[in-house]
Amino acid sequence: MGHFSSDRLRHARLAAGLTREDLAQTAGVRSADRIRDWERGAHAPQARYVPRLAAALGVDPVVLYDVDPARPPLRVLRLARGLSLQQLAELAGVPIMTCQRIEQGLGHRHDLTALNRVSRVLGIPAG
Repeated sequence: MGHFSSDRLRHARLAAGLTREDLAQTAGVRSADRIRDWERGAHAPQARYVPRLAAALGVDPVVLYDVDPARPPLRVLRLARGLSLQQLAELAGVPIMTCQRIEQGLGHRHDLTALNRVSRVLGIPAG
C-alpha cells in the first residue's frame, strides 16, 4: 500500500551528498539520530516531515515511498504533501472516515463530491 522506504531515503541522501546531520538541519528535523532511525526502518517519518525531506534532497516526495512514482496511491500522495488523514479531511471538508474509504478504494457513487474535494486538495484529477 505504499510504505515509506528507508532504502530510498538513504539512497537519496547519499546521492545528494548529504550527511545525516546535514539532512536533519536542512529539513528541520530535530536530530541526525531521527534520520538514522528512518534510514534503518525503525520508524517512518510523520507526514509533516516528508515534504521537508524531499525538498532538502531535491526529489519528489513520492520517490521516498515504495510505489511506482507514475501511479502512486492516494495515501502516498497525501503523505507526500505532508498531510495527516485528519488534515486532509478538514481541508476537503469531508468526514475523516470518508477520506479513509476513498484512500482504501472503498468509495461509493455518493462519495463523488467527496472524491472531487479530496482530489482538489491533493492537486490531482478526480478518478
